[in-house]
Amino acid sequence: MKLTPFGYGEEVWMDPKEAVEKFSRSRGERDENYIERGEKLMGKEKFKKFLHEFFLEFTKRKLREAYTPDSLISHLVSSIEEMDEMLNTLYERLREVYGLMRPRDAKEVRSMEELVRKAKKAKGPDDLGSEVDPRVIDYYVNLMEELMKTRRKVVREIDELMEKRAPNLKALVGALLGAKLISLAGSLKNLARLPSSTIQLLGAERALFRHLTKGTKPPKHGVLIQHPLVARAKKKGKVARSLAAKVAIAAKVDYFGGEFVGERLLKELEEKGDV
Repeated sequence: MKLTPFGYGEEVWMDPKEAVEKFSRSRGERDENYIERGEKLMGKEKFKKFLHEFFLEFTKRKLREAYTPDSLISHLVSSIEEMDEMLNTLYERLREVYGLMRPRDAKEVRSMEELVRKAKKAKGPDDLGSEVDPRVIDYYVNLMEELMKTRRKVVREIDELMEKRAPNLKALVGALLGAKLISLAGSLKNLARLPSSTIQLLGAERALFRHLTKGTKPPKHGVLIQHPLVARAKKKGKVARSLAAKVAIAAKVDYFGGEFVGERLLKELEEKGDV
């Protein structure tokens, strides 16, 4: 028996939606030369309409299957990374322009938010006594404020999605870092199946490739360096390894279901002498 869009063996499906449902569930060899048989069964015009509706519904089904919480998390993580790149570029531009106007103030700026606050007040003569046209400053400030506002909204959205999808992972590493781990692994399912040694190096693929091809030092951590416990540790590789082991547990509990253990995992990690 061969599988076609309109039937399997002697069974015939005339309704396109029913056909998509049964075609998706059926397993067997697919008949690549089904058009002639379909035209004889339904008539050329009717079969043409059937195929159009079948493939339209089939495509919709595949798109619905592809649109998962994990894919949305990955898209939001990518948007955060892109906004960060734009903000860093605008920050450098604004700092350069503001530095021409207020060189003494510019040296004291320590953060993006501080620079935006100071730049908004940059009116009147500059430090050299020249009149300053505020339009360039306003242009950069407005762009940065809008981007920062959008970024905060996206971060809140990620936080809500992670609370529903992976509460243990969120409690252990934070919503944004947990989302990055899911994105790098491809899905929570993939992350739950990865060994801790692989989780430890997620985000360090280029460094690992250089190690394998050019013999450079092997990486000790990937995006896990963004976790406060790893960032402030003296032995970052050791702490990243311990954290990766806890991430593996949290991901498995989140994916396969179980009681909330995220806070306990974090406490166990904090109580270790390495951290």
